[in-house]
Amino acid sequence: LKPTRGSIRIKHQTPRSNDTAIGYVPQQIDHNLSFPATALDIVLMGKHDPRNRSLFRSIQNDREDALIALERIGIAEFSDRKITDLSGGQRQRVLIARALVANPELLVLDEPTASIDTKGQTDFYNLLKDLNEDLTILMVSHDLLTVSSYAKSIACVNKRLHYHQTFESSSDLLNAFYSCSVEEFCPVETVARGFQVQPVYDGDSDG
Repeated sequence: LKPTRGSIRIKHQTPRSNDTAIGYVPQQIDHNLSFPATALDIVLMGKHDPRNRSLFRSIQNDREDALIALERIGIAEFSDRKITDLSGGQRQRVLIARALVANPELLVLDEPTASIDTKGQTDFYNLLKDLNEDLTILMVSHDLLTVSSYAKSIACVNKRLHYHQTFESSSDLLNAFYSCSVEEFCPVETVARGFQVQPVYDGDSDG
C-alpha cells in the first residue's frame, strides 16, 4: 500500500531498502498445509534472500541458525515434526522463529494469537515479553485487555490516533480513563490498566 501522505523510515531508510531489519509474523502459516514441510523447513524459509545468490552460501550454517531460532522460542524438539501436526500456538512460535532467523531489529506481528487458546496466549505473550529484551516488537491486536498488561505503549486507531504510554501514578490512570470525549472515544481507556493519553492526532495527518 502506498501512503497518501507522509513516509515511513526505518533507521532513515525506506522499508524496502532496509527490509532485513524487519521480521514479520502473520496470523497463520501462509503456505499449503498439505505440503509435508517440517518446522525446520518453515524456519529455513526465513534465511532465503533473493538478493544473495552466492554459490558459497553454507546450507549447514543456515540449518544451524534455524535450529538456534527454534531453541530460542522453546520448540527445538519439534524441528522435524510436520507443521500440520503442531498446535496453533506451536505454529505461531515457528513463525516467530522464521522471522528471528534473519536477525531483525524490529519484529512485526499481525494478530498472532487469533488461533491460540487462552492458556497458549499467556505463554505466547510471555515469550514476546522475553524477546522484547533484545528487539523492538510492534503488534496489531484487538485484544486490548491482555495487550495492556504487557505492552509498554499502545497506539489505538479509532477514526483518530490515540497514543498511550505507561503511567507512573494513579492520577495518570484516571487521566487515561477520562480524557477522550465521546466523539473521540478510545476503547483502550475502558480496559487498559496503566496508560496515559498523549495528544490526539487526526488520521489523515502528515507523517
